Amino acid sequence: MKESELRSRLESMAGEMPEETHRAFLTAAAPAKEEVIVKKKMSTGLVIAIALISVALVALAASGIFDLSWYYDNRYTAYKDDDPETYEALMKNNQENVSVEISENSLLDVVAQNVSYSDKVVTVHLKFNAKDPEKYDLYGMEALDVDGSYMGPDGPVEPDSEERLDHWLWRSDEDEPREVSLYGPPAEIMQDPSKQLLLVEYKGYGDETRALAGRYLSYDYYRLSDGSCVYVLEFVYDEDEVPQAQETQTAPVTFNFRMVEYTEGMDDKELYTGGENFTVTVDLTVPKI
Repeated sequence: MKESELRSRLESMAGEMPEETHRAFLTAAAPAKEEVIVKKKMSTGLVIAIALISVALVALAASGIFDLSWYYDNRYTAYKDDDPETYEALMKNNQENVSVEISENSLLDVVAQNVSYSDKVVTVHLKFNAKDPEKYDLYGMEALDVDGSYMGPDGPVEPDSEERLDHWLWRSDEDEPREVSLYGPPAEIMQDPSKQLLLVEYKGYGDETRALAGRYLSYDYYRLSDGSCVYVLEFVYDEDEVPQAQETQTAPVTFNFRMVEYTEGMDDKELYTGGENFTVTVDLTVPKI
């Protein structure tokens, strides 16, 4: 975010601020350097202003900025950059926190955080959380062995190579930006290694969804530091299709998922095919084709 944009957002919450307050905030928000203790008297007005800024920051953090708008403005910008009509339609037709039906599942909660469509794209953002966050640390299966160097418990492993016999976990939470991801053995990478590592995996969509013919589905996954995992699922029209303008239909769409509790040294067959399969169904408003 540019400095001018940040100042504008803060002033909209805390009121117009003097230049010295703005500079104080930027200094406090900058990456930490070696601490230098400086004794300097601070005015009462500045103390109050900084307190208001702190409240504004908390409000921003709690406002759920990692939503559809954030996604297409920051993580996937192709529509905004190259197809503004699709981008504007997705923003206009956005629905938030749409209820879903989930088959029996004792460990996960899920909500359709965002659902939207244009005449080219239908998108649904499913947000998963562990029902018991004190016990489970949730990640997508996509965060396991990202580099493809896991060779199985019995190898073979070439000498002096990056190949390995054990699983590694990657952590790169969207709200904790860093230049490189954290990765290594799960117990070293989990936010709280005393918790049980729980993995969720997207497995495709149900047969009835094929009635929405003419679309292929792509997906993306990201994680937040509060332990939530978001799957962005998009149906995209084939290039040779021309939707009927302004006409829509509502249809139930079922997505297939699997979850598994990871333990060190577990059998790979159980890791990749075991656990519990479940479905998530959401009513989507989609263009007729």
